[in-house]
Amino acid sequence: MTLGKGRSGCHVIAGPLSGRSILVVEDEALVALDIGDALKQRGAQVIVTSSVKEALAHVEHGNISAAV
Repeated sequence: MTLGKGRSGCHVIAGPLSGRSILVVEDEALVALDIGDALKQRGAQVIVTSSVKEALAHVEHGNISAAV
């Protein structure tokens, strides 16, 4: 992983998932946070939801690379 600067001037992590948008669907908050943190550490943009209905809306309207 490398550290660079994003468009806003903030530091961003460039990891193996950099540029990927990962949807995490999990109803246990602590599990969702752990998964989200692990993905963010690898450079992913993470969207977390606990409902399938909301997850499907993200898939239909967003640019999702993968879901877990």
